Amino acid sequence: MDEFGYVAIQFAAQLPALIVLVVGLALLAARRRTLTGRAGALAVSGCAVLLAGVLLSIAWTSSYIWIYSGGDFDVTEFGLIASGVGLVLTLVHATGLALVIAAVLAGARPAAPPSFPIPP
Repeated sequence: MDEFGYVAIQFAAQLPALIVLVVGLALLAARRRTLTGRAGALAVSGCAVLLAGVLLSIAWTSSYIWIYSGGDFDVTEFGLIASGVGLVLTLVHATGLALVIAAVLAGARPAAPPSFPIPP
């Protein structure tokens, strides 16, 4: 398989996540007036961080061929680099998810009191 085919496969594998995040950002932008300030900002930030993570993941996995075939790294060195990049991508993903969860919690309304009297 040539390099273009490999990159195309990596892009296609991440395409569903890209579509969901771009559509999510568009929906958040369209509804920005109905979202409370903090919840909306957290949601947009979370989706943006997740989108950046997906784009970084595509860039990283697409660069495997050029990095490894360059011959500058042996398998152990490349494994250490891949582990480090994987850790960074995991932290980016976790940060994006944390921001989206914080947005949900920031936009939640307090629970209504029960409609029946609570016995003492």
